[in-house]
Amino acid sequence: MMDQNQINFTPRAQKIVKDAKAEAFNLNKSTADLEHLFLAFLNTENSVINDIFEELEIEKEQLKEITIDCLKKGRTKLKSCDNIKYTRSIKKALTDARKLAIKLKHSYVSCEHLFYSFLKTKDCPAIEFFEMLEIDLDEILNRLDKFFDIEDLRQEETRQSIKQEKIPALASFAVNCNLIALEKGYDPMIGREQEIEEMSEILCRRNKNNPILLGEAGVGKTALVEALAQRIVKREAPEFLLSKQIFALDLGALIAGTKYRGQFEERLKKVIEELSTHEDFIVFIDEIHTLIGAGGAEGTMDAANMLKPLLARGKIRCIGATTTSEYRKTIAKDGGLDRRFQRLYIEEPTKEHAVKILEGLTPKYQEFHNVDYSQVCCKMIVDLSRRYITDRHLPDKAIDILDQVGSKCKTKNYKRPPEAKSLERLIEKCKDEKKLKELQEKYEEIMLGWATRIGNNPPKVTEDDIYEVVSQKAKIPLSELKQDETEIFLNLEKNLNELVIGQPEAVKKVSLSILRSKSGVRDRNKPIASFLFLGTTGVGKTFAAKMLAKSVFGGEDKIIRIDMSEFSEKASISRLIGASPGYVGFEDGGYLTESIRKKPYSVVLFDEVEKAHSDVCQILLQIMDEGELKDSNGRIANFKNSIILLTGNVGHSTFNSQKTMGFGGGEHEPSFRESRKNVLSEAKKIFKPEFVNRLDEIIIFRPLSKQNNMEIARLELKNLADRLKEQNIFMKCTPKVLEFLVNKGTSSKNGARFLKRTIQKNIEDEISLMIIGQKVKSGETIKIFKKGEKLLLAPAK
Repeated sequence: MMDQNQINFTPRAQKIVKDAKAEAFNLNKSTADLEHLFLAFLNTENSVINDIFEELEIEKEQLKEITIDCLKKGRTKLKSCDNIKYTRSIKKALTDARKLAIKLKHSYVSCEHLFYSFLKTKDCPAIEFFEMLEIDLDEILNRLDKFFDIEDLRQEETRQSIKQEKIPALASFAVNCNLIALEKGYDPMIGREQEIEEMSEILCRRNKNNPILLGEAGVGKTALVEALAQRIVKREAPEFLLSKQIFALDLGALIAGTKYRGQFEERLKKVIEELSTHEDFIVFIDEIHTLIGAGGAEGTMDAANMLKPLLARGKIRCIGATTTSEYRKTIAKDGGLDRRFQRLYIEEPTKEHAVKILEGLTPKYQEFHNVDYSQVCCKMIVDLSRRYITDRHLPDKAIDILDQVGSKCKTKNYKRPPEAKSLERLIEKCKDEKKLKELQEKYEEIMLGWATRIGNNPPKVTEDDIYEVVSQKAKIPLSELKQDETEIFLNLEKNLNELVIGQPEAVKKVSLSILRSKSGVRDRNKPIASFLFLGTTGVGKTFAAKMLAKSVFGGEDKIIRIDMSEFSEKASISRLIGASPGYVGFEDGGYLTESIRKKPYSVVLFDEVEKAHSDVCQILLQIMDEGELKDSNGRIANFKNSIILLTGNVGHSTFNSQKTMGFGGGEHEPSFRESRKNVLSEAKKIFKPEFVNRLDEIIIFRPLSKQNNMEIARLELKNLADRLKEQNIFMKCTPKVLEFLVNKGTSSKNGARFLKRTIQKNIEDEISLMIIGQKVKSGETIKIFKKGEKLLLAPAK
């Protein structure tokens, strides 16, 4: 190391030190103190100090006046400045300036070294003067830090101090997050300021200073701890935490290879000892629920019980992270362990927050993949991931798509030129050294030119790339994904009328209500829409719900169906929102609340709602009014992106009393209007006013006419024909086949409920026998016709 005495002050630094004596002499002072040194700095021209003052628009003359006024008291007449001595404070500033130069590996001490040390000196008078003029001292120090690259020096010192710690157990079974933050750096944390602040506050407590981060997988629990480590090394964390080091415990490594009794306990004991003897160490345990029972053989303690006493006394600080469901199953059941932690819930970010997170991460992915993400990419990725990937959470699922889209674009566009590939084959076969050298030079020239072109014009990520990745992940056809959402909702009425036969009024009301919601006119704190479908059995109420899920959310599987006949007792409400604490099934949650968490974009169908207990129906009020529902654990399930459908057979006797089947129009229209009025009146008697008032629409489904049933039969046969076409088998029906199916499969009492079964029994079963028995082959057509009172099937000749 360089000797302190070997480092000399530059001429300008020497002049400043001498000028401090001169300033003391001018003010009749017997000693030169820090104030005089400050005056000498203010009188210096053409230096970095002067540049900083000019950049920050600091008035040097005002500072001089304040300093001189402070020094005017207690003057002493002096004959010469040679007799003036330096105070101990100035001598310390000079020594510190030398030390700083040595740390920075400089062979000299400049006036900038001296000024930096002067500002860092205890009781520096300049700090008070800066405060009087509202000058930001931190900004001056930051400018000097940049000038000296102090941050790099500080990081190197931190790195060395971390590496010098003698912690063999932690070095083997844990990862130092501070070191990773210094050397590699974690991805930036966007937002989450409140959660980081709350976690820091818990860590700064005297007792029970152990935060446990609870949230669904992928919401950013681990990233929160990494962000804290990043802030500590960047000196942006609270003062109390700046000296802390965070160690991520690898429980798998701790357990691995522990064949004999007591080996695991011995390892964990060493880790605990190192953590408890170093007050500045914080241990982070991801998936902390795995501590319960970890390493515990018969007659021994598990990891959780070994940690309990130290956590309670505050001997070690611990950050845990786990999902809410795992927490309920394990830690919440162990009261002793649970009370040692302070719960911190990490919610899934909103759409806007998720977009900002992706925008903050985009530069890193652009640099890694060497592709260009357009500005609309982030919003598009978040929108599509929220809509179609419902089994995972933001921001994790959106970041996955962002990464894979970059990878897709890279692999698609980064292909060697055909000339390069041809030359590679020639080089492999060439045996002439002279010619080989020429080929290699030409190859290198082509590859260099290609690399330069690609580097200067990186490929752009397109919307098609994003659609393809989401299609692969969500298993949804590409054509369906690309359909414009605006187009979907504008054509919703038309599309539903093609699928739901004989209910134009119902379809119109449903479509208008959904359009109101999507246009933003409707209250955003409610579900997209809430409907009660009433009508006789077999008219298509449940089928309409499925078609609505297909048209709005992209698939018939986007439906959560709940048969309300199973909830006829008051106690059955626990099946929807979860059992109360202490009861069996408490940790499993409720069917309704857990289903909507997995599929937030869906139709929630409450079938035959009039059969449910009145208390069970009360939970629907909260859903329809506020768009959310609390489960037995106090967690909120969000219904704001779902459509609530309730179906019932209220008033079916009114329709069945009509002699004629169908009220499709014409002479039967007055009769249907009368029946509709009676059904609505009956519904209002069964359902309470507060329930009815929260619905967007009560929709009465018409009984189906014969023409409607013919159309439904035609659609079912078309679906069957499409399925056969996949096997290259074709189907042809005579007009009388439709009439036969309608007469056999429909009735005024049951509507079209048994139509599918009739088709299955009379046509599908026979076709199956023909295919299995090889009576019909690929490329042939099956002819279906009526003969007598039954249908016959035969290969067409």
